[in-house]
Amino acid sequence: MTQWYERRFRRHLLDMHIDDWSDAFLSRFSSEDYAENLSLAHINMPMLYLQSHTGLCNFPTKTGRMHRAFEKDPDAMRRLTALCREKGMGVVGYYSLIYNTWAHDTHPGWRMVDENGRSQRDLGSRYGLCCPNNADYRAFVFAQIREMLDYFDGDGMFYDMPFWPQVCYCPACRARWAREVGGEIPSAREGAAWEKLLERRRAWMGEFAQAVTGCTKALRPGISVEQNFACSIASGAEAAIGDEVNAACDYTGGDLTGGIYEQSFTCKYFSAASAHQPFEYMIVRCDPNLTKHTLTKSRRELETAVMLTCAHHGASLAIDAIDPVGTMDRRFYRLLGEVFAKEEPYEPYLTGDMLCDVGIVYHLPSKALRRGMTFSNHHAALGAARHMLERHILCGVAGHRQMKSLSRYPALIAPMLRCLSDEERAALVDYVTAGGRLYFSGGEDGALVEALLGTRVTGFTGETVTYLAPESGREALFADFNADYPLPFDGDAPILGRLPEDAQVLARIKLPYTIQNTPRYASIHSNPPGVMTDWPAVVRRRVGRGEVIWSAQPIEKERQAVYGETLCRLLALMGFESRLHTGAPRIVELTAFEDENAVRVNIARLNSDFEGALPAFSVSLRCGDIREVVRLPEGERVPFERDGDETRFTARALDLFDMYELRR
Repeated sequence: MTQWYERRFRRHLLDMHIDDWSDAFLSRFSSEDYAENLSLAHINMPMLYLQSHTGLCNFPTKTGRMHRAFEKDPDAMRRLTALCREKGMGVVGYYSLIYNTWAHDTHPGWRMVDENGRSQRDLGSRYGLCCPNNADYRAFVFAQIREMLDYFDGDGMFYDMPFWPQVCYCPACRARWAREVGGEIPSAREGAAWEKLLERRRAWMGEFAQAVTGCTKALRPGISVEQNFACSIASGAEAAIGDEVNAACDYTGGDLTGGIYEQSFTCKYFSAASAHQPFEYMIVRCDPNLTKHTLTKSRRELETAVMLTCAHHGASLAIDAIDPVGTMDRRFYRLLGEVFAKEEPYEPYLTGDMLCDVGIVYHLPSKALRRGMTFSNHHAALGAARHMLERHILCGVAGHRQMKSLSRYPALIAPMLRCLSDEERAALVDYVTAGGRLYFSGGEDGALVEALLGTRVTGFTGETVTYLAPESGREALFADFNADYPLPFDGDAPILGRLPEDAQVLARIKLPYTIQNTPRYASIHSNPPGVMTDWPAVVRRRVGRGEVIWSAQPIEKERQAVYGETLCRLLALMGFESRLHTGAPRIVELTAFEDENAVRVNIARLNSDFEGALPAFSVSLRCGDIREVVRLPEGERVPFERDGDETRFTARALDLFDMYELRR
């Protein structure tokens, strides 16, 4: 049975986090104007606010409090739902978890609090945070869901904010920790107890999210549920959002504001993580985010974001924010309609499986930082994806859901992993022994290093600036850096024990003349290399039928081109070859999706501050026996050449986005 989310790609959310201390607030709200604006914007799946971070409800409630503006018109949201349906739209409802200022203020016992018993509101915040471990708060949420679904006849529900905005020391959290682990909740942000707390908090939030989904589906069988998964990208380890939250979702989505390269990575991650396609990527109207209430992104910025999501076969959700009085800027909805009009013709072709030559392992527990570190798997994974994108290597992101199917990737990049489960570690080892090519970095997971390199991590350098010095004859692998002028990194490096005889050292660690941040120095502004060590920095080894290359430092994290070139040369050393080659500039991303009888190549321009088209460029893809190349949606035939299983054609001058179908 086809679900609504499989065919609706143009979505919308109007933020309504509006208090009601003034009679003016939401006094001019109009269901009719709202629905008309959605039509102007070509929206076919709006998300409607039934409640907000304020905790005030936009529906009649006995468990909470209704917003005063809606008390005067309690059927406003129900009427809006009916108007949307009359215009051919589906409807999703919005409800805010955790962030509920009314519940926080009304029920002090439900609050998230710090070690001193203070909530964020006590410290001056606008946001009231309620703890999901509190049984009374959970019962309140479930009661509100019952009321909400009695009122709202929607196709789906969206639950916002399923993460920990702070470490909570409320009585319910203390009791649960004592019951499940024992003792007091740790306060130090390091060590085994802290990592255990992160693990427990991920599990607790995941259990709450799944209970919310279970309650919703029990009350309304067949309804879809999405819970905001943005913090899997946007937040650090303390937010403690894990794959358990995503397991409560019918499809994966979230709102991000980190720029175009973060969006590209997120699209790949959400696509891989989503139980069903398409995933959903939320684009904020304001520049750079909703704090700039009246500042709208340019047409090109909006088009670039929407078409990049389209290039990953995802659904775009545009987020606007209502004016406090309840009005909407109709100019934006006309603009949004023109933007979505460019995406709409491609929707019938947003099917198939993404082709990936390189998989990048993104592991949420590995966001936790070891003492003294300033970066994690998160930063290294995003860096690796950008290097692949700029070199037009088809890549995907392998999250928790993909750990059992790593064999689909000809090569794998596993950056700075730690806190792996035995099952996850075994999956990586099995991938290599079965013939896979694995590049991995760091020494945070000693058991993985030992399983793949046959030695142990014995410690870390005291220096927090280190260098990677190529062995003699290996300089070309490292962009022509050498022992005298080695490749620099910030951060300490793991020290390996004795390597087995079948391991090959490609580079070694070189240290500065002095320890950093001390009065003694060689060069006052920097820490140049001066002390050569025998410690391996890059190691190559055969494991079973496969091969690994390990780097002490995350080459993939660094932004400069020489690091990307080095990473790609190390992959090539293991026999990796990209199936895609193109003359496109680096500001262009190419993705490819395979259906039974065709491969679709999507070409998206990433820079939004441009005028004029890019010149035509070549595209070559190994994809088997191709009989015809057409440009979609027009269906215009494109000249092409074949050489074995390789198809070559010239993509026309690129303005914003093009799609080519290679038919078998």
